[in-house]
Amino acid sequence: MTFNTEDLFSFMNEPKKENNNETINEVATSSVKVTQEEKKTNIEDLLKELSQDTNSENQKEKKQKTKSSRTNKSNQAVSSETFNVNADTVIRYHREIYSILDFFSTEEVENGVKITKNDDTVEYKKIDEELVRARMEKAGFLEFVKGYSQFNYFGGERNFIIPCIISKKKGLMDISIDKNSNQKYMQGLEPKIPFTLLGQFIAVAKMLGRLNLEVLGEFYFNYDTNEYMLHIPFQQVNEFWCQSKEEPGEFKRKMLIENGQSVELVCEIHSHHSF
Repeated sequence: MTFNTEDLFSFMNEPKKENNNETINEVATSSVKVTQEEKKTNIEDLLKELSQDTNSENQKEKKQKTKSSRTNKSNQAVSSETFNVNADTVIRYHREIYSILDFFSTEEVENGVKITKNDDTVEYKKIDEELVRARMEKAGFLEFVKGYSQFNYFGGERNFIIPCIISKKKGLMDISIDKNSNQKYMQGLEPKIPFTLLGQFIAVAKMLGRLNLEVLGEFYFNYDTNEYMLHIPFQQVNEFWCQSKEEPGEFKRKMLIENGQSVELVCEIHSHHSF
């Protein structure tokens, strides 16, 4: 079952009035209108209705993917295969702006990174996502573990790279602990996450817990407003686990491109209802 729990969260806290009807926008990639005649007075009823038709849900998810592929490509990151960095490229991370030249020499940017093979032959490799990740990890950004981080390149006039940590499936199936990860999210300067914000996530989790469904939440720190934000991503959920269906760093990119605000993921949280 896949749906946008962020819309459910908005409905719980700030229901919108449209002609005396309360509306949830794009729940499970569709629009659901709640009226008195339908006697749908809470979100649990809506979730039960959504969970009754798995085939219909899958069709809606396919439509959502098709719709997403048609979005403005100027807001999309360029794949690592088309990395085209130059001396003016910058890396935006934790509201700091680093020059690509902080990690690579001018010669490496222009001609590629020199790589010596086992047979002592030499080749020059164009700077790509993995080379940027490895250089930053070596420079002290230990959170950029291979396989757990992604670097999105925006070309053209933007000409910047946004690093992000990849979210993994959460729940009873995810029992491994990554001992190599040393994420530098909390640097001692940000305030504590307010309990009221945690309470908002708990409210969502309790509602979904009545249906034995897990849910994932993400806390971001907004460096422009100096406040925390709770983001509940579009996700796939069931009784035992939940997994975000958003691209790594999608919310971070959206906030930067659409609102001009720098946010960083500081905490992931998910519920445990079954055990």
